[in-house]
Amino acid sequence: MEFLKKEIDFITSKVRRIVCEWHEWHVTLSEIKGYLESKNFVMGLILEKDEKGGVVIFDNEMCSVS
Repeated sequence: MEFLKKEIDFITSKVRRIVCEWHEWHVTLSEIKGYLESKNFVMGLILEKDEKGGVVIFDNEMCSVS
């Protein structure tokens, strides 16, 4: 989450898709989702999830990188 916050200007302007692995003891999916949705990312598929964490995809609705 710290990386996302530090690099959010670059991420929102240049990144179309984020594949994010999270660990519940560090940050929750809802914290990541809330932050990224506030930056115009939409949660897509949860590729893997258990009580320890998982992997999820977020797509940037505003990115125009071609």
